[in-house]
Amino acid sequence: MIASYSQTASSMNIKKAVSFAKKLFALSVILGLASVSLALAQKGSLELLGNVKQNGKGLEGAEISIMKGNEQVDNILSGNGGKFIINLDLDAVFTLVFSKVGCVTKSIVFDTRVPEPVKNQLLSNRKFGIELFKVPEGVEQPKELAKPVAKWSWNDAYDDFDYDLEYSNARKQENEVVKKQLEEQALVQEKQKKDSLAKARLDSINQAKADEQARLAELAAKKAEEAKQKKIEEDRLAAISAAKKQEEDSLRAAQLKADAIERARLAALEKARQDSIAKANALAEQLAREQAAEQKRLAALEK
Repeated sequence: MIASYSQTASSMNIKKAVSFAKKLFALSVILGLASVSLALAQKGSLELLGNVKQNGKGLEGAEISIMKGNEQVDNILSGNGGKFIINLDLDAVFTLVFSKVGCVTKSIVFDTRVPEPVKNQLLSNRKFGIELFKVPEGVEQPKELAKPVAKWSWNDAYDDFDYDLEYSNARKQENEVVKKQLEEQALVQEKQKKDSLAKARLDSINQAKADEQARLAELAAKKAEEAKQKKIEEDRLAAISAAKKQEEDSLRAAQLKADAIERARLAALEKARQDSIAKANALAEQLAREQAAEQKRLAALEK
């Protein structure tokens, strides 16, 4: 019994040792993963706060391309008032390209390489602004603006990021010259545009006048043709009326003549009848006289 109990206890001790070893291994794995996660979580970054301007006012909708070497790693738009926020990983070189249709394109270089003690820090509140002035229509981006307008990097003296003042001032002077040239070109272009619009407006007015004159001339010609056709129709109707009247007058004259002839014929017939009656009456009277004379003669003879 004692031997059996010793074997059982030994077996249990071995199992406990194995279980403890497994737990210890799992804990080491968990701690290792936690340390890796912590190292990743502590990866340093640089937060940039800025705004894009045009003529001193915030420019909303400007495109900001974040380049790491030749690779575009992000692309954002400036918000209300031209404001934007960008987070850059430390230990890299980035180029921020600012652009908007109708404006110049500018870039800024951010070298985020920092000393070893700073690499896992979260650096923030680096504020800056950039102005994008207008480019006249049809004018290409001036080659002077191909250079970055500023270069930021770690400054050990300040123990912070700073920009190359001498470089930025040189670019600023170049930008001012380019801006002035573009503004002069814009003024010339604006004058040409206004002159072109004024000419187009004058040409439009002259064309409208010419069209109106042509319309009035066409209308006058149409009215003249209508008057001509009306006169022709009036003359035709007058001729028809005259011919009809002449025909009616001719028929009336012929009728009157026929009536006169008829009346003359009837009058002649009446006269002949009257003459015949008168002659018959005269003959009757003469016969009566002769009969009376004969009776008187016979009466005388009988006496």
